[in-house]
Amino acid sequence: MIHLITLLMAALFGTGAPPRQQPSFNCAKAVHPLEKTICKSDTLALLEEHWKPTGLGGIMHCFSGSPSEAERCIALGFHLSFGGIITFPKSAGVQAAAAQAPANRILIETDAPYLAPVPHRGKRNEPAFVAETARKLAQLRGVTPEEIAQLTTTNFLGLLG
Repeated sequence: MIHLITLLMAALFGTGAPPRQQPSFNCAKAVHPLEKTICKSDTLALLEEHWKPTGLGGIMHCFSGSPSEAERCIALGFHLSFGGIITFPKSAGVQAAAAQAPANRILIETDAPYLAPVPHRGKRNEPAFVAETARKLAQLRGVTPEEIAQLTTTNFLGLLG
C-alpha cells in the first residue's frame, strides 16, 4: 500500500529527482480545489497496474469524472462517492456517471468545507448540505431522496461497517 501511495504521489507531484530523472506522464493538468495537480488518466493507469492486482476495493473520494472514468474505477473495485459537484449546472459528465453507476457502488459525501452544493455554492460547505447532494443524486437516478439515503447507508456499512 505504501508503495502504491508513493507511486501515485510521484506521478502527481514529482519525485524530487532532477527533471530528466522524473517519471514522464502525458496528461493535461487540472487544478483541484485544494490546488493540487491531478492527472486522471495517469492516476487510473497507475491504479490499474498497481492496485487492481491486490484485489482491494476503495472509495473514489469526491468523484468528478466521466462515465468512462467511472467504469474504470468500478472495474478496479472502487465505490464512487459523489459530492456537491453533481449539483453544479455544468457538471453533465459527473451527473451522467452518477446516473449510470451501479447502485451498489455509490456513496455521497460533503467534502466539507469545499464544494458546497447548489443552492449553497460559494459558501463554506457543511455536513447538513449533503441532503442537497442526496436530492440531486435521487433526481438523476429517478428515485426518492429516502431511497438514496437508504442505499448509500447500506453501501457505506457494507464497505466499512
